[in-house]
Amino acid sequence: MTLRSAVRHAAFVVAALCVQPAASQTTELRILASNGVKAVMEALEPEYERATGRRVAVRFNTSTALKAAIDGGEAFDVAIVTSELMDTLIKDADIVPGSRSELARTGIGVGVRAGAKKPDIATPEGMKRALLDSRALTYARDGASRVHIESMLNRLGIMEAMKPKTILEQGSIRSTGRVAQGDADMVITLVSEILPIQGIELVGPLPDAFQSYVSFSAGIGTKARDPDGARTLLEFLGAPDVRSTFKARGLDPADPVPRENAPKTLRLYVLDCGVLNVTTEGVERYHVTPAEVGETRMSGYRPSGITFVAVSHAHIDHTANLNLLAGATWLTRAAERDFMWADGNTRVRPAFYGSLRFSKTSVIDRDEYDVFSDGQVVIKAAPGHTPGHQVLILRLAKLALSCSAATSITTRRSGLLWIEHDFPANNRLKKAPAYYE
Repeated sequence: MTLRSAVRHAAFVVAALCVQPAASQTTELRILASNGVKAVMEALEPEYERATGRRVAVRFNTSTALKAAIDGGEAFDVAIVTSELMDTLIKDADIVPGSRSELARTGIGVGVRAGAKKPDIATPEGMKRALLDSRALTYARDGASRVHIESMLNRLGIMEAMKPKTILEQGSIRSTGRVAQGDADMVITLVSEILPIQGIELVGPLPDAFQSYVSFSAGIGTKARDPDGARTLLEFLGAPDVRSTFKARGLDPADPVPRENAPKTLRLYVLDCGVLNVTTEGVERYHVTPAEVGETRMSGYRPSGITFVAVSHAHIDHTANLNLLAGATWLTRAAERDFMWADGNTRVRPAFYGSLRFSKTSVIDRDEYDVFSDGQVVIKAAPGHTPGHQVLILRLAKLALSCSAATSITTRRSGLLWIEHDFPANNRLKKAPAYYE
């Protein structure tokens, strides 16, 4: 594991970027995917497995159903859902924000039973006539396209006329099946959900006046068992040589977005988010300014891409930029959390970290907390300086490192000791973009 240090001194915020214990490549990569990408994923799945040696297990459903499953605690490594749902999953801390990758978009189309006469739907008038002449229409009640379909029916003035002969189904697979079985004449759903279905033929896209597009994004779960495998999958899906597979299945691949030259080996940051001191003029001098945290000190990553955050203690010289990292899961102790919002506490400034109240929080209730259950990142209780003070212990590939606010600490193995506020020692530390490994 490589440690890229963005510190001015060793007051620490632990910010782990998609870090988990290395998973065996015999472990299946768990993927939750919307029906809109079913065809392309089924085509690419064997290619990915051959290229990486990893096995995948994909479960398809509507984005609505997948959201309910995630809310219910279903485990996954990668989610591929509509971009709107991806926004929600990131907000709910189910997806690592910095892992988001825009994949493709698809329009809405009309399908009929194979061999049936294809109506003229090129114009709004033709679309209206085809709908009114149909024996039955079907679409998914929980599909991403429903809102756009019903908007079209309302704009055409035939919503009420179509209700008696509209079959609402759970998901596009069932709705397209209704047409293949002869229960309905037409299905309206995403083009990418029509093309792969046997027994169904695509008539064409909706008229331009009614066309809307649904975009799909992929992201890594915050509780991913195999984040390395998840990252390779996202890279694979964004590779130029798979674009043709997307297009052949009715999806327009997104333009590739550079990752800002972020190092692929990055595992952990130690950031100083505090204030050095207050000058005699009353001016607070930052070690690392908010602008540096947000733009330049993170080698291409943004605060929104941080997965976990922890502080040694809550004094004002260690918390000044914490609001920028409130999107991460906060690792803290109950005593320190109470201390941070205690009435009359002049050693803290809640304005620096108030957003943490709304962060996903993991309260540490033991002396030593092994963050990833592999012994590499350990947070150890060291109360005294503050009620819930804690020490960070890192065991890197070539170095053992301990960060402490104490003036001394005993270690059981050789390594490097960082003592907060030991400024001569700080001057000897590597600074970003240099790093420890």
